[in-house]
Amino acid sequence: MWDWLQQLSGGAGAFLGALAGSFFGLLAILAGALYNAHLNRERDDRIRQQDTYAAAQAVLGELQAVHSALTRNIVDMQKDVEPGGGFVGPDLNHMIHLFPMMLPRLGLVEAESIRAIVDAYTVIEQYSETLTLIGATIDQRVPGRNMVFTPMEQSAPVITMTKSIIEQIEVAITHLKAVPKG
Repeated sequence: MWDWLQQLSGGAGAFLGALAGSFFGLLAILAGALYNAHLNRERDDRIRQQDTYAAAQAVLGELQAVHSALTRNIVDMQKDVEPGGGFVGPDLNHMIHLFPMMLPRLGLVEAESIRAIVDAYTVIEQYSETLTLIGATIDQRVPGRNMVFTPMEQSAPVITMTKSIIEQIEVAITHLKAVPKG
């Protein structure tokens, strides 16, 4: 093959050398571009997973706060109250701030986990409405906060409902704690 190259006349040898060099240069550029794309994809996946984890932690914190409020509500409803009295607790709808903003960022969470989280938030949003159907009233004596007054005669069904909601929240919390850190 080297003999053949030496026998070429004029600039044919230089042309073939330049052509071969250009070909190998193009292969090197393509290999570098593909490797760079691979690294960018890995970085983007890692950032997306970290973003999902951060959103899951924010929603987890919010659900834990609601869980604590509901647990305190049950304890307070079981206290002895004078006849005709009742229980004043927070309107849970006013405790929900992060979930609407974080839902789009939970894209990498498994579908079953998303379902558990959405179910928990659905029952939280319906809590105050259900209390009003049972006989509770909205108490707006505290500026900027809605509270719900529940007559003590209704405490047994409210406690049962609240325990059911707590169970749904605990399922969502379990799913959120399983989201990988990334």
